[in-house]
Amino acid sequence: MAALEEHNMCGICGIFRVTQDVQESEIRAMMDAVAHRGPDGGGCMLFGQLGLGHRRLSILDLSETAFQPMRYLDRYTITYNGEVYNYIELRAELASLGYTFATDSDTEVLLAAYDHWGEDCVNHFNGMWGFCIYDEQAQTLFCSRDRFGVKPFYYTKCEAYFAFGSEIKQLLLLENAPHRADRDALTAFLVAAQLDYSARTMFENIRQLEPGTNLIFDLKANTYRVSRWYDLMRIPAKHMPFSESVAAFRERFFDAVRLRLRSDVPVGSCLSGGLDSSAIVCVINRLLCESGEPFEQHVVSACFDEPQYDERVYMDAVLAQTGAISHRTFPDVTQVLEELDNFTWHMDEPLTSTSHYAQWCVYREAHAQGLTVMLDGQGSDEQLAGYTEFFELMFIELIRNFRFLRLEREIKLFNERRKTAFYASGPRFRMELLMRAFTPDFIKQIRRKRQITSVGPYSAEQVRNPEIQSFRDCFDFKRPRRFIHANLYRTLMALLHYGDRNSMAFSIESRLPFLDYRLVETLFAMPLSHKIRYGLTKRVMREAMRGVMPDLITDRQSKLGFSTPEEEWMRQNPVQLRALLERSAKRLSPLIDCARTLAWYDEIVRTSSFRECHVICRIVSAARWADIFQVEI
Repeated sequence: MAALEEHNMCGICGIFRVTQDVQESEIRAMMDAVAHRGPDGGGCMLFGQLGLGHRRLSILDLSETAFQPMRYLDRYTITYNGEVYNYIELRAELASLGYTFATDSDTEVLLAAYDHWGEDCVNHFNGMWGFCIYDEQAQTLFCSRDRFGVKPFYYTKCEAYFAFGSEIKQLLLLENAPHRADRDALTAFLVAAQLDYSARTMFENIRQLEPGTNLIFDLKANTYRVSRWYDLMRIPAKHMPFSESVAAFRERFFDAVRLRLRSDVPVGSCLSGGLDSSAIVCVINRLLCESGEPFEQHVVSACFDEPQYDERVYMDAVLAQTGAISHRTFPDVTQVLEELDNFTWHMDEPLTSTSHYAQWCVYREAHAQGLTVMLDGQGSDEQLAGYTEFFELMFIELIRNFRFLRLEREIKLFNERRKTAFYASGPRFRMELLMRAFTPDFIKQIRRKRQITSVGPYSAEQVRNPEIQSFRDCFDFKRPRRFIHANLYRTLMALLHYGDRNSMAFSIESRLPFLDYRLVETLFAMPLSHKIRYGLTKRVMREAMRGVMPDLITDRQSKLGFSTPEEEWMRQNPVQLRALLERSAKRLSPLIDCARTLAWYDEIVRTSSFRECHVICRIVSAARWADIFQVEI
């Protein structure tokens, strides 16, 4: 074994070669490809046919003793991306069992935990991670990804090697790397905006560890197995009074935020003006005030001058209450076009919408302000019924429980609160709900297949793609817990993908209090009515946060997040956009029919209806992605 220097961070990589030794240059190239993830150092270790690399973003224990790859007990070597927030408590427990520690880092705690508990160690961690532990004695690689997939882990296997990394671009550097698109995955993205919905990526033969799974690679046999170590569906439902749910949410949420403030570098928060980010900012303020120590609280926001996207009145209410120092960025369409290639390169895969660029701008501003850790509100909507489709979930549950009077009240309240008639009061809508509530699943699937038609520029055959249909089957409106589970492990995954890349592009660690597993399990056990009722989403959080954040935020009905005026941007540039769309459609042939796409676009322009602007964004983004990564379609 040759130790080449020990450094630490948030970008990992490794190669095992079947018939020859790994070269330092190979590992260095993979490390350099993600230097943005770890500007504070980089190191690698070689063990003959195995090489491990690491790029470090210093968060905890800034000393060189915490650098990676890290050796432990002259047996284990780890390369690790992430944070185990409860490492202080775990270190105390392990110390009582006889373990000693040479650093103040969570990395060493993780290694000691693996030595003591083996593969079961991950059940003791509260955090986010993608890591690989080399057991020199057993000749195995133990690879793991956190419960909800906050941190990435990609891998590929061919006859010559097994390799892994934090980003796909690292694996594309290897010989015989697959620069071919996975056509089914790409079709699912183009037609239905599906990304990170399974172990597949948009690259053929490059896969990712799914959330809550481990991969154990046997170096002697040159084989591996993947197993699930965490299953949220095992958490039983709990029927509790609403007041108990409110108290449980408040306790778990406050502690989740408290743990994520542990850092040896400056910490800030994203602030969109919505419920989720505002709750985090206000809880941080409450915790800092209770500490009695002097502090500065920093928040970063993306703002727009278009009235329907202007959230500054809500941001200002939070700032007035907390006294936080505000930093603002103003993304525009010119910036999007100028940075599209660099932005896409960092994402590894195409974009579902330009809203992710707003988040990119927020993290860039955070970096400019010297912030290294940022707390973000992702993960709330999927658990707390934050999306409009959750109302349909509630309506169907009421029908299946024969609560027809309450159904009428809920429909009325929904329309009144939003000043809309989105859910009509006529018998046709009631009949549709009844059919969805009581039609057997197999009949529903037959009916759906018969009803499948072309969508926008895509043919009915493309819409019938098995990847798309299996994805949609996960969203079971008859079973609220399965529906919420699908939102967490299907819808959320793309947002986490972009969140990781946006933050890491500017060497920032993003922390997500709403994905503390204790909070997730608490919310998952709650009845649906505690989350959505009286025409309101996120009911339990609103009540728990009353008095903690301004009533203007607690009682607001609208929802934007880091949205962009994408529709308006496209409406302002129809000619240029058509030319860009034409080039993009040709690049994506044969998945995209250029003539059909342009005819569809011309109809959009004629009717001035850019509600399908996300489809345009996906086509353009996929074409740029294919060019940047030289992808064979």
